[in-house]
Amino acid sequence: MKWFRSYLSDRYQRVIISGVQSDWVSVPSGVPQGSILGPSLFLMFVNDIPDCFQSSNCLLYADDLKVFKKITTISDCIDLQSDLIAFCDWCSKWKMTINLDKCFFMNFSLKRALNVTFNYSLYGSLLSPVSSISDLGVIFSSTMSFTAHIDSFVKKSYVGICASHL
Repeated sequence: MKWFRSYLSDRYQRVIISGVQSDWVSVPSGVPQGSILGPSLFLMFVNDIPDCFQSSNCLLYADDLKVFKKITTISDCIDLQSDLIAFCDWCSKWKMTINLDKCFFMNFSLKRALNVTFNYSLYGSLLSPVSSISDLGVIFSSTMSFTAHIDSFVKKSYVGICASHL
C-alpha cells in the first residue's frame, strides 16, 4: 500500500520550453499523465457514477457521460433533474469539475412537436438545448434522422475528390 500512496502523493512538475525551465510546482491531485495505471485508476474512480441515477440511465465512455430517460410527463423531467442534482453532488464530493460548456440536452422524438418541455440545469446553470450533436464521429439528430450525418460524409468525400484533382 505504501508504494501505491507514494505513486499518487508528493508529486511535482515543471515545464521546459526551448531550454527555459519553470519552477517546480506541487501536483496535489490526479494521476501522472500517460501512466500505465492512469486509465485503471480513472475507471475505479468513476465506477460508482451510475449509482447517482435513480430514475435515469447513463452511458460512460472514457471521460464522457450521457444521461438519458424516456420523458412523457413533467414528473419524468423532475426525476431526471433530480438525478442531475445527485450527479452534481457526487462531483462535488469527489472534487470533480464539470465543463459546463460541453453539457447540453437533446430531446429525441419522431413527433414534430414535443408535449413536455423543461429547463434542465447543472449547478444552477441552464443546459442549452441542441437539435443535433456529434458523438464519436456520428451526428445524431433530435428527429432521429441520419441526414446530417450522411450529408457530412458526402461533403467530406466531395472535398477530398476536388482536392485530388488539383
